[in-house]
Amino acid sequence: MNSKIAFIVGSLISFAIGACDDDAERARAKAAQAEESAQKARVEVESKEREARSATQNADRETAEAKRKIDETHTKNVTAYREKLEARSREVDREIIKLKADSAKAVGNAKKKIDEEIVKLERKLENMKADLKDLSGDVKDRWDSLRRRLDDDLG
Repeated sequence: MNSKIAFIVGSLISFAIGACDDDAERARAKAAQAEESAQKARVEVESKEREARSATQNADRETAEAKRKIDETHTKNVTAYREKLEARSREVDREIIKLKADSAKAVGNAKKKIDEEIVKLERKLENMKADLKDLSGDVKDRWDSLRRRLDDDLG
């Protein structure tokens, strides 16, 4: 009977050890699977980080290019207004010279009207010269209001 008990105890111990080995093997397999999943996740995160950096760099380049184009357009607009204002100033100046010559020949009411027109045009010419001076500096922050004033002066 002792041999039977010994046999049964030995079998139970053997079974228990086998079961522990199975549990340990399953645990190792689970750990390996978790490590593999973690490695895949790290690779995916690194890939997403590279994509994000690339997208950010592209956005920065596009923003810089858009800013450059805006600045270029602004510069062209200011230059066009400056040229338009200079041309109109020359026209007004010639008109004043012509009216002064006409005023020298005119008399009475006609002379008075011509002289009033000369004063009006001289004020307009002074405003244009002030506008030209304003256009010589950095006008980005005040371009809209300055452009409206220029349009009024040119009109």
